[in-house]
Amino acid sequence: MDTALSWRRIYLDCDELPIRHIDLSFGINYVRRPVKDERRDIFRHCLEWPALLPTQLKDLVALLNEALVLPMSEEFDALLALDWYKIPDDDLPPEVWDNTEVGELVRQAKYFVTNTSRQRAARKDLVRRLADAMVRHPALNSAFYVVSVPGHQGDGTSTGELIAADLAARTGKTLVSTTGQPRPQRKDDRSVDLVGMFTLPMKLDAPCVIVDDVYRSGDTIREVARVARQAGAPRVYGLAAAKTLRS
Repeated sequence: MDTALSWRRIYLDCDELPIRHIDLSFGINYVRRPVKDERRDIFRHCLEWPALLPTQLKDLVALLNEALVLPMSEEFDALLALDWYKIPDDDLPPEVWDNTEVGELVRQAKYFVTNTSRQRAARKDLVRRLADAMVRHPALNSAFYVVSVPGHQGDGTSTGELIAADLAARTGKTLVSTTGQPRPQRKDDRSVDLVGMFTLPMKLDAPCVIVDDVYRSGDTIREVARVARQAGAPRVYGLAAAKTLRS
């Protein structure tokens, strides 16, 4: 997403999704101006504020450039992942593609069970990066709750749940631990109906961020988002560490 900023205008080359994040963070307090002819080959949008640009706009736009702004279903107000899990390479089969930096941290946090110090360090690094993204995103940072996504074992000890708990502690937000029954892993069996499988222990009277380590098809985190809506959350945001290339 190419950008250019002046004292009260920002030019963007993007679709509508990143603008949705801007709207949620700062409100629709701007006017859309036509992009000047000499800039149309670079930019698609021009947003003009009546006074100075919002203080945190530059940081948010930088984050939206670095991260993955994911398409969202009706359950979400906004959805973001830090990076892809893998780095595509047309000369190699997908199973031997290298991991991104974030993808490698996720791998270590999930699977380094015989090297617990490295596993904890990877999880700590992921939490730091997720917290940084949250602070730079005013809408996500305004959330009162961090909501976890139950792992397939249903025992509250999945990597995603541990990351959500650590992130809540680091950012000073209230952790809401979603409970769920044991189930097959979604990457192995997507025929399992998740509707009605998850429960929140309380009503949600403020915005929440649903946090997970990996976003694949999105089926599981969407079902948690649906339950959060039913529990009363006025805004539901999603934040994942890595997005797989295949759903």
